[in-house]
Amino acid sequence: GGRSAAADEESAISRLLLMNVGDSRALLIRRGVGVVKETSDHKPDHPVELARISASSGFVTQATPLDPARVDGVLSVARALGDFRWKGDTHLAPEAQRISPLPDVYDLEVQGGDVVLLACDGVFDVLSSSETASVVLNSLGEGACRAQSAAQEAAEAVVRRALERGTG
Repeated sequence: GGRSAAADEESAISRLLLMNVGDSRALLIRRGVGVVKETSDHKPDHPVELARISASSGFVTQATPLDPARVDGVLSVARALGDFRWKGDTHLAPEAQRISPLPDVYDLEVQGGDVVLLACDGVFDVLSSSETASVVLNSLGEGACRAQSAAQEAAEAVVRRALERGTG
């Protein structure tokens, strides 16, 4: 099952090094602004991922328009840390394998009061990044968020909204 977590930075300005691989997404959310930065999902039907998968003799299928695209009809992510079955071509570099282990790396400037939200495709298949940020900010209110319980409540609000939208 999918999980989401919300975190809040209270220092003046910090640097956040974020690495992302797979079908989860991170949002950097700023009060009064909304989404400042979001990571990219590694879906098989994304043009960059599709080109690599095809070049490694793989294929991408989608049973119906409502179903996720799948590598070799099985895996619904184009990058992953595990899934070694799709990484066994000894003639290809790791980043050229059917399923790449190479993460996207983001070097972000985080300001006091910013919120970092991490969530899987169970959220982002049914909610946009902007709507997700609104749910988080509405849950946290206008004040500074210091309590872990406030972050937990924001994460639970996102999960509730995703469930209302019919996430599986």
